[in-house]
Amino acid sequence: MLKKNINNSFIFFVGFLTKINVTIVGQVAISELIVLVDLLNIKSWINVYKKIPTLRKVLLYLFIYLVSQILSDIVNHTELRDSLRGCSNIIITGILFFFYVKYFNKSYTLIVPFIIGQSASLILEFYLSSVSFLSQDFTKFTLIPFLSYFVLLYCWFLLKKGANSIIIVYFILISFGLISFYFDSRANGMFFLLTFIIFYKRDNIVKFKLRKVIPYSIAIILIFQLLYSLYIYQSLQGYFVSDRSLYQLERIENPYNPIELLKTGRSETFVAISAIADKPYFGHGSWAKDKTGKYTTELLELHDDSGKLNNPEFMDNFSEIIPSHSIIFGAWMNAGVLAFLSIFMIMIIFIKSGFKALKYSINYTHILPLLIYLTILGIWAILFSPLPYLRVGLMFSLAFSIVTLNLNYQNNIKIK
Repeated sequence: MLKKNINNSFIFFVGFLTKINVTIVGQVAISELIVLVDLLNIKSWINVYKKIPTLRKVLLYLFIYLVSQILSDIVNHTELRDSLRGCSNIIITGILFFFYVKYFNKSYTLIVPFIIGQSASLILEFYLSSVSFLSQDFTKFTLIPFLSYFVLLYCWFLLKKGANSIIIVYFILISFGLISFYFDSRANGMFFLLTFIIFYKRDNIVKFKLRKVIPYSIAIILIFQLLYSLYIYQSLQGYFVSDRSLYQLERIENPYNPIELLKTGRSETFVAISAIADKPYFGHGSWAKDKTGKYTTELLELHDDSGKLNNPEFMDNFSEIIPSHSIIFGAWMNAGVLAFLSIFMIMIIFIKSGFKALKYSINYTHILPLLIYLTILGIWAILFSPLPYLRVGLMFSLAFSIVTLNLNYQNNIKIK
């Protein structure tokens, strides 16, 4: 019991200290320094490395990503400081992933104090900032993420009590998805509704046949477009939307086209693709610089804000970093095509781990809402979140997904 309490407290503080940074070459979280100290117990790390094949695969792909980044920096004559920052991010990402697998493999329930710690860190980050709790930023970036974790853990404990709670869990997932839309957290609302659908239809999903791909895809596209159009109509009437999002909807030609909304909401991703087209093989190097302002110009044009190009003050102070809002395309842009393929393979592992966990969920149905949500969030993050999220948020989700497939946790269910 004492050892369990020590592990719970330790992993809680690792989660809690993720938002407090110190500067060593680049920004390093105090929690990451704690993880580096834990490396001294090298024997326990080696034991975990030998036990879990998927861990070794992910580390191999991260190593290929690192080699690709080094080659890109050599080809692009990247400044030493930027190269060290870029390479150290990848190394720390691998160490963090290894650490999470190691601890979650001790007990999958350790993700609970870790998430509680991360939730507390959101409040700490808000407290240390100058953001008002009445602002839209507080609601979208602090309150909704905090409540999301609370809701998912509450579903965990309801299901743990017994199958009779499953209807309540369905209701909670749908309700919080709609609440997220109401508070203009569109992506989070979508994640919760998808979590409900997958959790509700899990038995059918694991028995899914390839011959049903086309009819199911057509049905999903039609239902999505119908619901999306309803959301846009309500938003243009003044519901489910903030001033910022209403501005996004009003500046695009056809808001009922989800691709156009994605293009304006995640415009940095499309700019990154443009940068990739210019240097597709080796990328632009770590912390790629927009030396001519070409990509900033493209970003402003996507935002229908090109008037700023005539503002000397803005042009003198624009960010030198090429805009990017995607892990997979950001990696390609910075480190070349090998980095893209590495992240792509990690995404495939993420999807397969989540699917297999869904398939072999007889003994741990209670974790499924959290697992499904983290898997959806992880896939979305790989496609549409900034590259630093690979290190900050993605690795613990992937580690939890992989650990659920570990035979020690599967109660001797043989996984093929």
